[in-house]
Amino acid sequence: MIKRQIYQYKLYQHRKNYQLLLLIRLAWEIYNHCLNLHRRYYRWYGKSLPLFVLQKHLSKLKQLEKYHAWKQLGSQAIQDIVERIDTGYQKFFQGKNQRPPQLKSLHKYKSITLKASEWAFVGDNRINIGGQVYKFHHSRPMAGVVKSVTIKRNRLGDWYIYFLCHVAETASERTMSGYNASFDFGVKDFLAARFKMQTLPFPEFLRQYLSQKVKSAKPQQGARVTLARLCQHMANLRRDFHCKFTKQLHDHYDCILLEAMESKDWQRVFGQKLTDLSLDDFVKCLELLVMKLGSMDKINTIDKIDKAKLSWLIPPSLMVDAEGFCLKNQSVNSP
Repeated sequence: MIKRQIYQYKLYQHRKNYQLLLLIRLAWEIYNHCLNLHRRYYRWYGKSLPLFVLQKHLSKLKQLEKYHAWKQLGSQAIQDIVERIDTGYQKFFQGKNQRPPQLKSLHKYKSITLKASEWAFVGDNRINIGGQVYKFHHSRPMAGVVKSVTIKRNRLGDWYIYFLCHVAETASERTMSGYNASFDFGVKDFLAARFKMQTLPFPEFLRQYLSQKVKSAKPQQGARVTLARLCQHMANLRRDFHCKFTKQLHDHYDCILLEAMESKDWQRVFGQKLTDLSLDDFVKCLELLVMKLGSMDKINTIDKIDKAKLSWLIPPSLMVDAEGFCLKNQSVNSP
């Protein structure tokens, strides 16, 4: 069985990285141009612009002198931009997205994706993109076959490279611990173990906001960079906490039961507090770890139990788990 895995590395700071900024600027121009074509086509004909028609149209535009600079960006990279826009519209019409793709400013367009024929390795930690060789921090080895490469910049001006690899999934052996656990999410306590009444306090990471300064002035730009650096540091601390704690849960328990909660309802009640907790990221990190380290016969399982199902199986006044601890049927809107 083949699974996909992404490896992230940071590029070295160099003046040649300015060439990557030029490629992102070209991708931004093509992205907004394609969106305008989609809107115009829908306004004229009342239906979506077909994917292959737009790809064929862009290949003709590159032959014109006005759009001759688009040739610096690979054809497969342009096709990826068109496919992402088409996927966004399809998800919008299917009700999966709340709004269709929107026009973006240059500072919000941050990445480009290159296919196999538009890059090449030059040594262990060097890659050739568009005739320029870039060096990245090879912090860990890669496994599998590289299918695509994504170049991305953050708000601090740092550049990162992502390798999407297809890796053959292998069975892993693990000794059973014989322990099962069910956890309840909370706002005061990050997780509460129902069987031993143990709680895990969440280290709340301080959130700072952009001070009131004149827009586009140098003090405002400095405050924006400082805020971006603080937010990135807090995100790294939160990710480190999630990864370490999920590893402890995976090593200690065979079956993990989590409460299936509605994040949007919690968001309306608790607001920024729930955003700082980032419970969805914790669940996603736990699921990815189980998929990565769990065996093929699903020794580790994660089941999300809905409270409605629990109320149907067990009376709400007396909800007792396997260890004999009474569960309270609480509501989000409860005081």
